[in-house]
Amino acid sequence: MPELLRDQTVSAIMIQMLRPEFTHSFKIRTNGAVVFLICALLHIAWDSIEDWPTDFVMAYLEDALGERSWCANAETKTFVANVLTAFRTDDPEDDSEETKFDPVRLDEKSNTSAVMATIDLHQYTEPLSLRKRFQNQAIRSNIKHITLQTMSEHIPMAVGASAVEASVRSLIKVMMVTCRWAEVRLKAMGCMECRFSSDM
Repeated sequence: MPELLRDQTVSAIMIQMLRPEFTHSFKIRTNGAVVFLICALLHIAWDSIEDWPTDFVMAYLEDALGERSWCANAETKTFVANVLTAFRTDDPEDDSEETKFDPVRLDEKSNTSAVMATIDLHQYTEPLSLRKRFQNQAIRSNIKHITLQTMSEHIPMAVGASAVEASVRSLIKVMMVTCRWAEVRLKAMGCMECRFSSDM
């Protein structure tokens, strides 16, 4: 089954189902089991593969900076934690820090086990691993460029007098998981200066 799920067309369809245009649907918002199932299937498909598709990171960023419908839930924790390894640095000490990639502790989402009660995937998901993905240096450089660009596009909605509180919280949480990068820390300092200036 993993080989079938890794098929380019199948994977593309599943990734698309994690994007805002799909998760913003009323039926999906009231039935979160759909996106949790997609995350489980993607993890099953790619668990044995070291370099995951960059599209996983893009889908994560779109949700993390948006409504956070699946990026910080208990049922998607291991899948998301693998995606978060894209934000590590080249520091050798990062090689033993898998346990620090914990997306659920950054959010207020409750455990969604009740939602998934009718879809028992635990026999398939329990053996899934958490390890460093995105080993290719060129891929990681591209991910860093895309992440910083996406963050820069979101910052105007999170600073200034017209900032929306939800956008502020989402940006802070994404900065927390990407703060290994010096560029993110500089952006965070700039955002704090803007916020302080607008409050004065």
